[in-house]
Amino acid sequence: MRRVPLVMILSIGVALASAGGSGAEDLSLEEALQLAVESNPVIGAATAEVEAAEAGVKLASARFWPTLSAAGSYGTFSGDVLYGRFIPGAPGDGVVPVGEYDTNKMANLELKQVLYAGGAIGAEKRLRKVERQVAGQTLREHRLEIESQVTRTYYEAVLAEHRLEVAGRSVERSRDGLETVRARHAEQEALAVELLGARGKLAADELALLEAGKALGLAHRKLGVLIGSPSGEEFRLTTDLDPPLDLLPETEALSRAVATGPAVEQAKLMTDHAEAAVGVARALGRPKLELVGLYSWIDNDLFFKGDYAAASINLAIPFLQDIKAGRASKRVAEARSRQAAELRRGAVDRVGLEVETRFGQLEVALAAIEVARLNLEFQAENYRVTQSAFREQLVTFSELLDRHDALSKAELDLFGAQFEARMAEAEILRLVGD
Repeated sequence: MRRVPLVMILSIGVALASAGGSGAEDLSLEEALQLAVESNPVIGAATAEVEAAEAGVKLASARFWPTLSAAGSYGTFSGDVLYGRFIPGAPGDGVVPVGEYDTNKMANLELKQVLYAGGAIGAEKRLRKVERQVAGQTLREHRLEIESQVTRTYYEAVLAEHRLEVAGRSVERSRDGLETVRARHAEQEALAVELLGARGKLAADELALLEAGKALGLAHRKLGVLIGSPSGEEFRLTTDLDPPLDLLPETEALSRAVATGPAVEQAKLMTDHAEAAVGVARALGRPKLELVGLYSWIDNDLFFKGDYAAASINLAIPFLQDIKAGRASKRVAEARSRQAAELRRGAVDRVGLEVETRFGQLEVALAAIEVARLNLEFQAENYRVTQSAFREQLVTFSELLDRHDALSKAELDLFGAQFEARMAEAEILRLVGD
């Protein structure tokens, strides 16, 4: 009985472990994307930042509301101190009893309402709203980036599975070739060098199978890390490389990317943020108007007992420090606004060019798929014919090996072209924000 090579045993073990055994669960690309978004810590942190920004908007809005402050006091005096300071005569002379006028009670209420803060309140609120939008856009970009990574890793794992299949078929062809050469060599119809060549080809293909299995195992582990899967959990990938592409027409995708794509939108928000900061800076050099209402109640045994109510309007006129600070802050904010506008213009140009580039890559990849399909059909038939001819001693073993390698390459070329099309699709979706 012929011994199965150790490399072959290892390769089969890796293939079974990586491709998923009986306990493996099906995992589609959509499911992988959902798991990654739910478990990724970067997205969790960005979500918390959005919540903080929303609280910041409420904090800025709170300045519109009035404030109410209350204060109270209670005090007592010893009889000696009270009489010695305020009442002539010795303590306890019978005119004023000791301890009768030695308490003091007081309560104050103050209500303040800002009437005009130089536009600072509205500007601050606009600024916080833009910050909330920036946080939301940052979260969106993180999601798109994670989804892009998961998509690439998922399809890399699918490609690795196909490569493993190609390597497995190549091993089978090499084994068939070795059996044929061995039989012919036993009948002295094949040279010893052909037998050595067949053995070497089988060993090389078994090594390629082992490498493909290892690559598949690594791709599965990378995908498991991205989706938060426990170490060692097995799954079967159910989304293949060749379903129909799901894309907008190029003109529509280009228009959308340069108008509301993630990079362009982020640059626009930075412009809005800088413009809102200009409003905050202007408020520093403007007057402030405040309405104050006061109510005070006092009960002093010695002097009087009663209450007091008043209202006032306080006007604060900015002086040199506030005026200069406001002008300087305004210049800084205006410079930031111009900077953000230039970055947005650059983002529009860059995104437009990248979308056109990706569609060009997609067009090339789709054409390569069709070429690879035709070439695979040709190479499969060519290998079949050459294999039959070799068995009838019409061609050399070297020619058979050439057809063998050409067939394996054609299989890999088809899967590689499909992978490139998927990658171009994923990048286009990321650029348009899908």
